[in-house]
Amino acid sequence: HPQKPSQFVKTYCTPGDVMGKNYCSDGPTPSSTIALCSLAVLVLFSLMQWFADTIAATRPLTVFGGFLTGLIFFFLLCSIGSIKELLFGPLSQTKWFEVGLAFMGSQFSAFLVHRVCMTSGFMFSVGIVVLLVLEARELYPVVSVSAGKSSKKR
Repeated sequence: HPQKPSQFVKTYCTPGDVMGKNYCSDGPTPSSTIALCSLAVLVLFSLMQWFADTIAATRPLTVFGGFLTGLIFFFLLCSIGSIKELLFGPLSQTKWFEVGLAFMGSQFSAFLVHRVCMTSGFMFSVGIVVLLVLEARELYPVVSVSAGKSSKKR
């Protein structure tokens, strides 16, 4: 049976040539990623605020609040990256400035609950960044270009 194509996951290509290559993706579109990640951030933030007293009551729950802060960081970073891709094209990259924005947003949500949530959320966020950097290095290896010797005489 041929599957019906989903409206959220489809192949989209850039118009024309991008650096000598056609760029196509079978992943979710940037607009659906923005919607889903923003919804996840909103739900996690709301749950953390709703149960703030419960999360702040015991030490294990404050660490769990830090884990939720790490998830908020991840989903914020995904939505910021997708907004950047939507605005600047598929070859745009999420830089450290965007990581800082997502980190400040997630830390603000933890600040409203408990200071231990901030500390553990910081550690979870750093772990997420490390994993994302390692995965990016594996998926997109850096190609070094060696400069050839010039034949000009000085």
